[in-house]
Amino acid sequence: MLRKPLGRAGQTLNADRPRRQAELAQLDSETKKVDAALERYFDAFEAGALTAATCKERVDALAGRRSVLEQRKTELEAAVAEEAPPPTEEDLAELATHTASIIRNGNPRQVKALLQALIKRIDVESRAHIEPVFFVPAVRPPDGSVPPA
Repeated sequence: MLRKPLGRAGQTLNADRPRRQAELAQLDSETKKVDAALERYFDAFEAGALTAATCKERVDALAGRRSVLEQRKTELEAAVAEEAPPPTEEDLAELATHTASIIRNGNPRQVKALLQALIKRIDVESRAHIEPVFFVPAVRPPDGSVPPA
C-alpha cells in the first residue's frame, strides 16, 4: 500500500539531485576559470606588465567572485548531505508493524495521536472521493544522530 506513494515521493525528493549535481559541476568549472584568471593576473604583475593598482582592482573582483562560488558550493553540498535516503523494505515493515500494534492495542488517545502524526492532510473532491494524504516518518535516523536506546 505504501510502495507506490513512497516511490513517487522518492522521485520528487530526488528530482533536484541531478540539477544540484549539474550546478556543482558548473561551480567547479567556474572556480577553475577564476583561478586561472587570477594566475594570469599574478603572472602579468610579476612580469611587470601590470601596475599594482590595476592588478589589485581586478584581483579583488575575481577573489570576490571566487568567494561567492565557494559559498554556493558549500550550500549545495550541505543540501545534498541532508537528503534523506528513501525508506527500505525493513523500514516500511517496521512502520507497518508499529502502526498496526498501536491501532490494535492502543488506547483512543494513542490511536488519535498516531493518526494525527501520520495524516498530513485530507483531500476532499466530493462525498464519494475523500483521500487521506499520509506522512511517512523517517524510521531510520542518520548514523550517529541518535544514541541507541
